[in-house]
This record gives sequence, C-alpha cells and structure tokens, in this order.
Amino acid sequence: FFFDSRSWSVHSMSPIRVLVAGASGYLGQFVARDLASNPTAFEVAVTYGRFTPSIAGVDRAYPLDAEADDATSAVAAIMDGFRPDVVVNCIAQSDLGVSEKQPAAAARLNVPAWLVDALPRDCCFIHLSTDIVYNGQAPHCCEEQADPICAYGRTKLAGEQYIIKHHPNHVILRSALIYGPTPFLGTSKSSFIQATANGIRERKRIGVFSDEFRTPAYVLDIVRVVSALASGHQGLDWSGGRIFNMGGPERCSRHDMARMVCQVVGDGEDLLDVKLASSIDFGYRRPLDVSMDSSRLRQLLPSVPFTPMAQAIAEVLSAERVSSL
Repeated sequence: FFFDSRSWSVHSMSPIRVLVAGASGYLGQFVARDLASNPTAFEVAVTYGRFTPSIAGVDRAYPLDAEADDATSAVAAIMDGFRPDVVVNCIAQSDLGVSEKQPAAAARLNVPAWLVDALPRDCCFIHLSTDIVYNGQAPHCCEEQADPICAYGRTKLAGEQYIIKHHPNHVILRSALIYGPTPFLGTSKSSFIQATANGIRERKRIGVFSDEFRTPAYVLDIVRVVSALASGHQGLDWSGGRIFNMGGPERCSRHDMARMVCQVVGDGEDLLDVKLASSIDFGYRRPLDVSMDSSRLRQLLPSVPFTPMAQAIAEVLSAERVSSL
C-alpha cells in the first residue's frame, strides 16, 4: 500500500501536521522543504539548533537545544503549541570519531529520550537511525542482525531500543551514507559527491577507502520514503516490525562512488588516492561492510522508487553544473 500524499485533499479535510526535528541539518532541510511544498497534504513546523532555517512554506521554526537540561520541557511546549500528527527526528551526533571521544554527549543526542518522552501517544514518530548498528562482518545485513562495534553505533542502537520501549507508534529507518544535492540552507556540509567533484576540478588528491562497503542512500529517495510514511502510516501493515533498513540499491565503497563521480565529470580517476580503512588505526573500531538488505522497506512501500546511484549522481552534478553557469 502506498499513500499518494499529492491526493491527500481527496481523503482529508485538513493537512497532516508534521514536525521535522533538526531541519537545519543536511537531511532535515530536504525533508522539510519537500513536505512544505505540498501544503494541501502537510502543515510543517521545524526545530533547529544554531541556525534559523528559511524554508519556503514553513512558518513555524522552534529553537531547540537537545543537549540542554530542559530539552524535554522545551519539546513539550512545542508539542502543545503545534500538536503534530507526525514527528520526524533528524537530530543526531553522527561523527564516529566525536562519538568515540565523547560517548556521553553522543548518547544525549542519539538516545532521544528528551523528544520521545514529550510525544503525544497518538503521534507517529519517524526516527532516522544508521547502518553503523551492524558489525560489518557480512554483507547485506538484515534488521535483526544489529551488533554495533563502536560508540556511535551503540548509542544509535540504544536510541532505537528506548523508542521501542517508550513509544509504540514509531517507525525506525536505518539509513546508510546519505548523498545528494548541495544543502540549500548552507548550514551543513555538502555530501561526498560534491567534495569529490570539487577536488577533481581543483586537481587535488582525493583519499578514498576501497574496503568499507555501504548501500548509500540518495537524499531525495529518503525524502520520498518519509513523505509516504508521514501520509500513509495508518494504513500500512506493521506485522513484520517497525524497524527498516533504508539503503540504496547498490553495495559499494567510497572508491566506487568516487569513480562514478569521475565518470560524470569526465576526469579525475588519476587523482583518487585509494586506501584501506582496515590498515589505519582510527583509535576505535569501524565496521567494514554494513551494506544492507532493504527489501522489507521496498515491500512496505512498493511504489516509492530508489534511484540507481550512477543516475542520481549524474542528475545532481549535471543540475549543479547548470545552476553555476
């Protein structure tokens, strides 16, 4: 079953109220912009940290310091003021190195008790998790195989467990490495493909790992998944569980991704400095193969497309090259 949010007006007198937590981050800004572009289906509010986001169609933007002692009461006030039907949580400490050095601070963000505890019981909570909950010892991980080996993965898994225990009306999406267009707000880093393309144009050496494998996810595909869940969650079959892998259609390394960028740019393979992550001492363990089997999500949302990576990279870089002229 796939609920087409564009026809929501046929089915409901009022739009679905969606709160996007972390809308100044890379993923959050694209989710908020897409939902807000369809005001017949969605009324969108956002939270932000340091930077106030300016997103067309979003009239309510709430400051939120998730690390503050009063974060739960601050979220409760937002809930009382906006009364969302759906909350999409894009807030996280996703840096593996920082999480390892500051595990308590990482847990504060990645175990979102401050958000979950303030949710209305009938509110659907869509939470973004990670492929780093897997141990990296085998390809094509299934949802039940979570076994993190680093602080980031452990805190994200702990967050999932807290949500499952305290808010039954949830959907957990384990995302892979996210790539896509340059962030339009300018409040977060560009994705890997822009960094690679820029390095090629500047004739700089680009370090890429050839032995770490993931199933990278196109940000616009993720946006479509979130939109479908936000509009259709009440009509979906949850009998198979509420945790889903959300990877792209291909298993690849950053070296593989960089080569695809080179093919679009038409240059640069000689600049790729290929390395083995397994030969580097990071000071913590990194899983080598967290490629995911995302068939359960595709079965849940069969009408949501997942773009082949070469096609997505070509679309993004071609559009950005045209816009820069």
